[in-house]
Amino acid sequence: MIHIFGTIACIVYVVDRVRIAYPEAVERRAPWVNRLFVRAEEQVRESAMIPYVIAVLLTILSVPKRAALVGIYTLAIADPLAADVGIRFGRRRIAHNRTLEGSLVFLAATLAITSLVLGWGADASTLTVAAAAGTIGLAAAVCEVLPLRIDDNLTIPLFVGFITWIVAALFGVPLA
Repeated sequence: MIHIFGTIACIVYVVDRVRIAYPEAVERRAPWVNRLFVRAEEQVRESAMIPYVIAVLLTILSVPKRAALVGIYTLAIADPLAADVGIRFGRRRIAHNRTLEGSLVFLAATLAITSLVLGWGADASTLTVAAAAGTIGLAAAVCEVLPLRIDDNLTIPLFVGFITWIVAALFGVPLA
């Protein structure tokens, strides 16, 4: 898995660097690339795919498997779900580009993801898993709201993976 994600990260990085360095060649030879794979704000800067793939690789390398799964699933499910809800239904701003509604969905999704991953075959009580999941969900939601100038595709899985590792150890929830 590490070799696969490492290779994907390298390929995505090189292709994105070529896309940025030679925009006229990409537009002339493959105009569909920018239309299908790149958001408007990424036309002249690094694509969000780069930190996404690198973060997945670093998370897999850095934390135990279950903690990595919680971090990666949070990035893949909770983050886009929160963004969608925040954009469509968000009314109460709590930070730059963050709404209360989106953050609550992020918290709920992270709580569900953490409960499922940690609870699946775990040798811990349901109450212990729920308490750990609640703590992880709250910490992740706070991290997601912080006005960092680092792409959240990079920070979310790493932070959530590490906080899952720490909280699981504190609550006695095995990650193996």
